[in-house]
Amino acid sequence: MENFEWVEDIEETYKYLIEKANEENLRDLQAYKDQQDKKMKYIIMKKREFVNLANKNFLEKVHNGMKKFDAEFIQAIKNIEEKYQENKENIIKLIIGKLGIEF
Repeated sequence: MENFEWVEDIEETYKYLIEKANEENLRDLQAYKDQQDKKMKYIIMKKREFVNLANKNFLEKVHNGMKKFDAEFIQAIKNIEEKYQENKENIIKLIIGKLGIEF
């Protein structure tokens, strides 16, 4: 009977060691998962910061381009008005001539 008790003792020790190894593995896996989650959150945060910075730079370029376009458009309108005023009489004479109305 002592042999059976000894075998049962070994069996219980074996079960205990297996159980402890499983628990330790689960803790290690959970720690690794937590570590990977932290890394993933950090990577996502960095990518989000990069995208936000890229968007900000893009919006600034668009805004500056629009301001430049507006300034150039206003200047072009002024140039057209000036040229019209300078050539107003010639334009009127040309239109009258094309219409065939002579005074």
